[in-house]
Amino acid sequence: MAKNELLGGALWDAYSKKVSERMDNPTHLGVITQEEADKRGLKLIVADYGAEACGDAVRLYWLIDSNDTIIDAKFKSFGC
Repeated sequence: MAKNELLGGALWDAYSKKVSERMDNPTHLGVITQEEADKRGLKLIVADYGAEACGDAVRLYWLIDSNDTIIDAKFKSFGC
């Protein structure tokens, strides 16, 4: 099924080129490992949201400094 059949072409046309580029090429897609956090002297926080059983979930990775400031962030999505 084409995206026009799913949501109607007008919805997709409303997105700016920048939004479309981000959807097609996410800038923070990936995983941060504990090893990477240790090398940088930062705390790793991993949070899951959604339900993989239903086919939609996201895992968030944050590197946090001693002031609880997010230094780096990545995500990985599962499902549709």
